[in-house]
Amino acid sequence: MLQTIVGRRGTGKTSLAWWAAQRYSGARVFILDYKGDFVALASPRTTVVRYTRPEDVRAFCELAWNAADKRSRTLVVLDEIRCYGRDNEDIAFLYRMGREWNLDIIAIAHKFYDLSEYVRALTDFYSIFQVVNPTDINFLKGYLDDSQVLAIRNLGLFAFVTLSF
Repeated sequence: MLQTIVGRRGTGKTSLAWWAAQRYSGARVFILDYKGDFVALASPRTTVVRYTRPEDVRAFCELAWNAADKRSRTLVVLDEIRCYGRDNEDIAFLYRMGREWNLDIIAIAHKFYDLSEYVRALTDFYSIFQVVNPTDINFLKGYLDDSQVLAIRNLGLFAFVTLSF
């Protein structure tokens, strides 16, 4: 499962990812935590790595990859994915190869164009919170009709729609 959560700041993206990570039924959870929002989830099953410098991304991806196991599921949460580099090789590797090793990924972004083309192409489904950025509205218009786009523009706090493109 490759899920991407997109929406304006303060609409509930991190809360949804937090909830999904807490309730994940797989064996392990790895969270690359940009702002420190996931610290309370740390446990023997859940590894939370605070991002402080670019080298942390490679180390985190290697840690998650080395723990992945074909016999059990592992979740990787990438909070604020735009901050790790739009075309980060290590993240792209997890997206490309993770499915083979039962690696699920949840990425959180403010805008669709914060995501690399590779991440957008491989995402199984999006959880979309309120989006008002004109570039993102135009992106959505490529997949949805005007009434659906209007509904997304007008979503309230903690409201989202789930879509596959």
